[in-house]
Amino acid sequence: MERWKVNIVKHLKNSRLPLSRKRRFSRNAFLYLPSVLLASLLGTYLDLYFVGKRLYEFPVRPFAEIFSINIAFTLIVLPLLI
Repeated sequence: MERWKVNIVKHLKNSRLPLSRKRRFSRNAFLYLPSVLLASLLGTYLDLYFVGKRLYEFPVRPFAEIFSINIAFTLIVLPLLI
């Protein structure tokens, strides 16, 4: 039976290319932070407006005695979708 051989790629000493490194959390992700905050605020205000006009309602929501909107959606789900 044939055994699998593992090829190891080594960086050449004379090569001018930089070593490839694993990327951690990209710094460009922080550029989306203002968009996420704006979308969350806009979504929250639209929810407040439409719930106030009684166009729709949230039957099950956390902290129902405090908030008339689903605060978990606007603080967790909406930013993750953006």
